[in-house]
Amino acid sequence: MLTVLAPHRAQQIDEWTAERLESDTAIGLRFIRAGRQTTVAWRKADEGKATLAGLEFDQPMFMH
Repeated sequence: MLTVLAPHRAQQIDEWTAERLESDTAIGLRFIRAGRQTTVAWRKADEGKATLAGLEFDQPMFMH
């Protein structure tokens, strides 16, 4: 489970969406808020490279 905090000022609530992503080597989330996209991914294996949504990484966690 992942909790997303989206603070805002009174009367200025931005639209947002979240999409679960998964590949053979990673799992993650694509979050879009106010037109800005952030992808957070975790490698499924303890070691090695992982790919998710066209992104490749070799750390346990990746944020783009």
